[in-house]
Amino acid sequence: MTIAKLPKKFALIGSPVDHSLSPILHELFAKQFQIEICYELLSANLDNYLEIIEQFFSNGGLGLNVTAPLKTLVCRHLKNLDKTALVANSVNTIAIQKNGSLHGYNTDGIGLLCDLERKNIIIKDSDLLLLGAGGAVRGILGPILEQAPNNVILTNRDLSKAKKVACEFKEIGDIQVIETRDLCHVKAKIIINATSRTPDYLDKLNFNNTLCYDLNYAPSNTEFMRIAAENGALSVYNGLGMLVEQAAAAFTLWHNLCPITQNAYKTLTQLQANTV
Repeated sequence: MTIAKLPKKFALIGSPVDHSLSPILHELFAKQFQIEICYELLSANLDNYLEIIEQFFSNGGLGLNVTAPLKTLVCRHLKNLDKTALVANSVNTIAIQKNGSLHGYNTDGIGLLCDLERKNIIIKDSDLLLLGAGGAVRGILGPILEQAPNNVILTNRDLSKAKKVACEFKEIGDIQVIETRDLCHVKAKIIINATSRTPDYLDKLNFNNTLCYDLNYAPSNTEFMRIAAENGALSVYNGLGMLVEQAAAAFTLWHNLCPITQNAYKTLTQLQANTV
């Protein structure tokens, strides 16, 4: 009698998660290698996330993706952290090891760099302006600074938060912090929006001849992208490519297999186009 193998269990935890494209992504990756998986969406809040994580892995879960607002909180509770998570002080991927221990990683930065490379955007020796000082910025700053250690400008509505981030990353690179009221004097080649909401200081930005990237991917044409395009940006992109690439990096950590991302990116792009 042949016993059918159960699908390997993975999930995304955070809030909200119902809009996530992660289940589609990981199913597409798994099909490349004929792997049977079950990818769930676990809604969790600040009061119950630890219990849900423990229950998931106790019931045979092999890997978790972590999204807002839990990335930094989860990082504090994991004893085993990869350098990517340590530098970012943020976890977006958890993998269980053979001995049952949980290891935390952050694949956001490598996801962004892979997508920028796909788009032929070179950040080395380019002045980058980052908008925001939250978990999204922390996730991408390490890999960015490794390539452009002296070319990053950071701004945030709450300047003290931007200064704190710059201080925490000073061993990797020299981040220039600037007040939003002075943004009109900044001439950056690349502008990356890492805020969860549209900043109220976009009218102060110099978008002329810039490459603009929004880490947000829904809607497909964000308000930041629209304003940038209307004010002289050369190119505007949303974060769908980063989503695909960071998911591919997480998939590799879980399965030790590196998926091809091009078709997944095309599928999600078409899906977004059909839902507009």
